[in-house]
Amino acid sequence: MESIIYDPCFSSANYPNAVICDANPARYTRGLKATLAGKLPVTTAAEASAQPWVLQLPNNVYCTFATGATWIVNNERVDYGCTDNTVIAGLPKQGTIWTANVVPQGQMTRTVVTTVVHAWY
Repeated sequence: MESIIYDPCFSSANYPNAVICDANPARYTRGLKATLAGKLPVTTAAEASAQPWVLQLPNNVYCTFATGATWIVNNERVDYGCTDNTVIAGLPKQGTIWTANVVPQGQMTRTVVTTVVHAWY
């Protein structure tokens, strides 16, 4: 038996007995519908505390939020794994132009500031 985590999962008040997991708008994948035994508890998360779960960088590189344990680079948690085998240390810096600290392949201490093209919440 294979152990797979389908994360994140999204809920909707319109469908209280199901969630959609592992959907990815960057890759146009619809995800999997999981039927619940009962309704989910009401969320208490604040809108401002949410971080993007998918980032698009230049050259069509996509980075997804890393769940579980990761490692530290320059005193920041590695928060995203990317399709070009790089990672992002810390959360993206929001502003007129968003940026992210990309850790090049094979590096453990150096980061390169890169523009974020698109973010999905």
